[in-house]
This record gives sequence, C-alpha cells and structure tokens, in this order.
Amino acid sequence: MGPDFPSLLRGLGKFLAVVVASTLVGAALGIGLSKLSGDEATSSAPLAAAPAAAPARTGATGASGATGADDAEPQAPRIRVLSSTLVPATTPSGRKRRRARVAVRLRVTARGDKATLGTARLISGDDELTTDPQAADAAGDLLDPISAGKSATGELRFETAGALTTRLADQKRARLRIGDRRLPLRLTTP
Repeated sequence: MGPDFPSLLRGLGKFLAVVVASTLVGAALGIGLSKLSGDEATSSAPLAAAPAAAPARTGATGASGATGADDAEPQAPRIRVLSSTLVPATTPSGRKRRRARVAVRLRVTARGDKATLGTARLISGDDELTTDPQAADAAGDLLDPISAGKSATGELRFETAGALTTRLADQKRARLRIGDRRLPLRLTTP
C-alpha cells in the first residue's frame, strides 16, 4: 500500500516551506552581495561632471521657466579602459632600481553634461600613485573638459619603482581610482 493522503500533504508542505525559505535567503544574499561589491567591473565610472549652467531667469518676478527636468542628477560620464601595460625600465640604472611605467589608455564619453576626468590614481596593495606630471602630452584631451556627447581618448602614465614594480610584474593586476570609483586593470607586458 502507498502513503496516505495526510502524510502526502505534510511532505508537500515541508517541501514548499524549504523552497520559500531558500528563495528568500537567496534573494537577501544576492541583494547584500550586490551592495557590498558595488559595480566596479563595468565600463562606466562616475567622473566629476562639470556643473550645469543655471537656467536663465525670466519675467519681472525672477521666476525661472525650468521644469522638474533640470532637477535630475547629471549622468556620469562613461569610461572605458582600452589597454593597460607594464613596461619595465630598459636602462641599467632603471633596472637596478626596479623601475617601470604603467600606461593606461582610456576613452571617456560625457553622457549628460560637460565632464572633467579629475585625479586618477593607480592602486596596488597599500601603494597609491598619481599620474606622471611629465606625461601630460600622452593624456591628450583627457585632461581637458569633455563636451556633452563627445569622447576623449588618451593615456595616463604612472612611474613605479622597487617593491611596487615587483608586485605589479608578479600579479599583473592593479586598480585605477577616479573619483569614488575603482576600475580593475589587467596589466600586459610588451
């Protein structure tokens, strides 16, 4: 003889309770992990948007003709890492001091308002470097304000030495921080 009807209902009830509980736990974990991880792996990073011009005031009362559309938060520019390379020094003194250059080629597109790149930093472990001030020509239009809807492409360069160079050569990874966003870099060597 087979199982009776009440035991089948109890088994079905237990099964449904497990399914509902696991769905709720999975959803809660997914939401929690997405908040912790942020969205760092995307090709879009928020950069400092240039402030939009204030709407012109009209009429004798000084009321503006603006609607709620101007109150929207500006869209962050899109940033795309085109390449990132680690170039070890070739001179004897550079090799002795374990020097290298990290070159990060970027394309930045201003989506809403005019945008500026701001300060970029190369991060590896506890080390944090700003761009090489001698390499402004390689950065090109990235250092200038980018008009809405336009793109700029250029190369940011960072000079490394000592243990940092060794770590970058071994790990082949770093992060680029621009504003409050961090973009992962996979370093290649020529």
